[in-house]
Amino acid sequence: DTESPIIPLYVRDLKKTFVVVARAFEEGVFINPVIPPACAPSDTLVRYALMATHTHEQVDESVKRLKKVFHEQGIL
Repeated sequence: DTESPIIPLYVRDLKKTFVVVARAFEEGVFINPVIPPACAPSDTLVRYALMATHTHEQVDESVKRLKKVFHEQGIL
């Protein structure tokens, strides 16, 4: 087991991965896409990175916004 402040969120669709990144940015949340050749085409994802300086409120709000974006795209 390792602990990391970077949380992978699988999208598993190249086009949706880019849409999720763009929509999250519009919602004020910065996430990084992981796309081929860094992963298999069926394993695209976004990296949600946290820092020690994020407050609990910031984390909660960003999760809420990401959940909204993932629902919009039919991922959740």
